[in-house]
Amino acid sequence: MEGNTFNIYSLAVSIIALLFSFYSFLKSKKDIGIAQKNANEALKLQYGAIELQIRTGITSARNTINNMTPILSPLLAKKQSGLLSTEDSYTLELLYKAYDSCVEDLLNQYDEACKKYIDGKVDKIMFKETYYHEIKNLISSQDLSSYYDLATTKYRSTLKVNNEWMTV
Repeated sequence: MEGNTFNIYSLAVSIIALLFSFYSFLKSKKDIGIAQKNANEALKLQYGAIELQIRTGITSARNTINNMTPILSPLLAKKQSGLLSTEDSYTLELLYKAYDSCVEDLLNQYDEACKKYIDGKVDKIMFKETYYHEIKNLISSQDLSSYYDLATTKYRSTLKVNNEWMTV
């Protein structure tokens, strides 16, 4: 009889262990699902932060260019009318350099954004929806054609993303 009691206890402990293992399996499966959902939410938040950083950089660079227009306009008007003094000529030359630097900053912002797109650090669908026309307009602009010359450009990521979108 002692052997039967021992066997019954062993069976009971085994059944309890099996039930506990099954419960642990179900709980861990549920916890993995919650962890994956949290990871996806964190990734969306990261994408959002990067996208906000990109938009802020582009907007800031554009604003800088737009703020230079009222400064350049009077000097350009004087130049066209032939009334540009030597001092104004020197000022205009400096402003052209500053303006060119601002344009390069804007193009750098787009190129950095495209690098993030290539590296998968942004939501590619949202990025394309947001920047497709902007990037297409930049690259096709006659005013900016010298910046996107294939032999000399330093904005390769922008060209790469544009080419990817054009071939799809």
